[in-house]
Amino acid sequence: MLWGLLWSLAATVCSLFENCNSNYFIFLSKFVRWLISKETFVAYVRPKDGRIHCVMLVDPEFEVFSGAYVSGASNGVVISNLSRQLVLKCWTKRKAKEWQDHVRQLASSEHAKAFIGPNRFTAYAPVRQGIDAEWFVDGASYMSAIADVLQAAHEEILISDWWLSPEIYMKRPIVEGEKWRLDKLLQRKAKEGVKIFILLYKEVNLALGINSFYSKQKLVEQHPENIKVLRHPDHVSAGVFLWAHHEKLVIVDQSVAFVGGIDLCYGRWDDHVHRLTDLGSISAGHKVPGAYHKQMTSSKPYGGDVPSSIFQLAKATHAVTIGTVVHTGLKPIAETSSVSNLNELNETQVTEEEMKTTSAKVSFEENLPNGGTREEFEMEGQIILPEDIENEVLANGVVPLKGETPPTRRKLIRRVTRVTKEIRDATRDLRDDSKGWVNRHLWKRDSKDDGVTSGSDEEREDKLTDDERKGEVKSRIKRSTAPLEHDTVRHTASESTVVGLQGCAKLWIGKDYTNFIVKDFADLDSPFTDLVDRSTTPRMPWHDIGVMVQGFAARDVARHFIQRWNAVKDEKVPLNDSYPYLLPKSYNEMDCFHPTAVTQSSKYKVNCQVVRSLCQWSGGIRMIEESIQQAYIECIENAKHYIYIENQFFITLACSNTQVQNRIGDALLQRILRAHRDKTVFRVFVIIPLLPGFEGEVGTSRGIAIQAILHWNYSSICRGPDALMVRLEKAGIEDPSQYVTFHGLRTHSELHGDLVTELIYVHSKLMIIDDSVVICGSANINDRSLTGKRDSEVCVVIQDETFLDSSMNGIEFKAGNFGQSLRIELFREHLGLTNDNSVDLSDPISEEFYRNVWLKTATTNTEIFDKVFHCVPTDRCTSFLQLQEYHREHALTVTDPDAAAILLKEKIKGHLVMLPLQFLRDENLLPSTGTKEALMPTQLWT
Repeated sequence: MLWGLLWSLAATVCSLFENCNSNYFIFLSKFVRWLISKETFVAYVRPKDGRIHCVMLVDPEFEVFSGAYVSGASNGVVISNLSRQLVLKCWTKRKAKEWQDHVRQLASSEHAKAFIGPNRFTAYAPVRQGIDAEWFVDGASYMSAIADVLQAAHEEILISDWWLSPEIYMKRPIVEGEKWRLDKLLQRKAKEGVKIFILLYKEVNLALGINSFYSKQKLVEQHPENIKVLRHPDHVSAGVFLWAHHEKLVIVDQSVAFVGGIDLCYGRWDDHVHRLTDLGSISAGHKVPGAYHKQMTSSKPYGGDVPSSIFQLAKATHAVTIGTVVHTGLKPIAETSSVSNLNELNETQVTEEEMKTTSAKVSFEENLPNGGTREEFEMEGQIILPEDIENEVLANGVVPLKGETPPTRRKLIRRVTRVTKEIRDATRDLRDDSKGWVNRHLWKRDSKDDGVTSGSDEEREDKLTDDERKGEVKSRIKRSTAPLEHDTVRHTASESTVVGLQGCAKLWIGKDYTNFIVKDFADLDSPFTDLVDRSTTPRMPWHDIGVMVQGFAARDVARHFIQRWNAVKDEKVPLNDSYPYLLPKSYNEMDCFHPTAVTQSSKYKVNCQVVRSLCQWSGGIRMIEESIQQAYIECIENAKHYIYIENQFFITLACSNTQVQNRIGDALLQRILRAHRDKTVFRVFVIIPLLPGFEGEVGTSRGIAIQAILHWNYSSICRGPDALMVRLEKAGIEDPSQYVTFHGLRTHSELHGDLVTELIYVHSKLMIIDDSVVICGSANINDRSLTGKRDSEVCVVIQDETFLDSSMNGIEFKAGNFGQSLRIELFREHLGLTNDNSVDLSDPISEEFYRNVWLKTATTNTEIFDKVFHCVPTDRCTSFLQLQEYHREHALTVTDPDAAAILLKEKIKGHLVMLPLQFLRDENLLPSTGTKEALMPTQLWT
């Protein structure tokens, strides 16, 4: 490190000041200044307080010049990079020349040259050798590993997320109270002196409900001194309304980095089981004969119609009685209501006179089992009581026999209350045992409210006064953490009969239990309040991938974060010293960061390169970096045997189409055509979500956003002249499926004993090539992620260094340990072979595997799911009219539930299904004129 004294005289820089702009930093003071140079950056420091006031990273345009021509003075020095120019005045012309030589020598050093380039894929970072790496399938293992590494942090933690939910639990089941809740984990490290810096995407409030303001305040109040949060961009001042910071990064001590598609937020924690239900101590599998529970899924987000046959059965058995509880905010009350007043009954208008019975609406307050808040245990489902329950009620004299005069309202209230008391008494022991756990872990309150860090008040987007800010924060914290004293808990008779049988705690608390096609996120400042009704709505499982890298690759990920953090600081809080500039660590001195959890899991040695999408608005650089797209294209072109893709989107058209600019589709087309010409076996596997992740229902006014994304996905896959499969057919390939197939994921379960299904939302951003190359990160296959000038993204390109004997199409082949192990893990999950080693998965392109395992499993699963559940989307509906008729038909789960259960048990294997390429093919799915979605530019969707 070289330290130099720089003097600036105001009288000698007047001429320079006239020509300066926002990219120049000119010292006008007479006081001493320090300039630090170290390996891969230079920084300007104020000696009196040691604070850094400018950091310049070495990059492809890093240069230094001296002399009057470039600086305006013979003793001047100009240092420039992609972000800015720094103009210095030295004591003498000789000193200026010495500084120029020194900085040029710095730029020619080994580590600095790695960032000057040129690098593969025109990336900002070079390929790193001998990197320890590990992959994680689904959020459970990923978040657990992050928690372990955060716990081992010594100096600093860097987090960048599109969305961050402070109250999520990183390890589950929750057996250690709040120890592994994210905000409490960060608070614990901050109290130990670890510096924590968090970058959050600042959403457009009218478009997204992720409430980054609440996330920021909740995090900062944990420890205002050591937890710093910046949100970006400021949409009006920056002129950025459509694009987002989409990367998901966690870096610890600049030595371990996590990269992938998994935000630390609600809905992301999941494992290979992909559970649909989470009722805690209430059994999801208990079936009361004859009961029907209205379900809300992505196929029918608003529940659809209750089958009329159920009402005929109900009339015959006089069993139409509803047991539920309402929010009153008052003391428990009970009342009766006629069947005609029940919510959500279908078009069959069954009157009170026809049914000759009544329904009771019962509310009561109780202590809650298994550590949930009151909202968590709300049961809002409407349940038609079966005959056996009716007989039990009759025996207790609550409901009159057929033909008897119904009792008065007062008598009925007393009788229903008595039954309620008996249920409460039967479960009292379980509640008493769990009450202490609830008080200790879920209703715990801090002794005082910390309020908001003074530093956060400096952000220009937060226009509140100090008093207003503190009042709002305390109000939100109070709402989010205090137990509800006046809410009443909803129970149904069938639920009450099974309370406490399993005694299991919830895995998804409050807002974490979600189905965002049924209902998008809202009221995030009340994190422990359920978003959807667990008794009627299965959660939407989440499939995702993440990786962990160490060493130089982790340093490179940290360098990207530091560049973004410093740019946001310059833009938003340049004069606020509580938000410091960050510095990259040395590449010569790698820290010995080896917590047990990391060393045990890091079993792969790989080559790794960090690639990204970044530009002026997102990173403060005067260029557009699209190295992620370049990596995808080059890896596709060089693939020899197969390409496996999992992604949230597949939007990539022919190069002749100007509406979509990325060239992934063209690269896939050319690679498949080459295989066809050479008559070689080549496979492309693509897995995307069955439906886009927007609230609404296809075929209705609420489903316009879903249909818009479907349009662009299908236009890229199979519809129109620019679609991949259409172009393959035009090129003479009669059956494109011999080369490329598209799939989704779906699963099934039981909710209150009723069969239920839901799609598994594919959020991965992954490509595996030939069992030896892996690209994983935050980038989707669309223009938003790949063109560099829209969303900011980060991925890693991993190449195996160690190999094992394998085969491709029956021929001996050296497969990479990292790439093959990840692919096989994914295949086992998708094909239902997690505990079955009887199927050989080492050769993914052989005819035996491809036809008789992969496609056969996907086709069979698709047929059974459609037959049993009448799923949406489906190839059986090519128009909106057919979709309406399809919804009116009764699925096998209604007409013969026993046969449906047998089919699912015997035929369904894993989660893999075919993507329905004929779904709504006869309709124009673009937003109709006059809708608010039609006003949005095309770039928003692509």
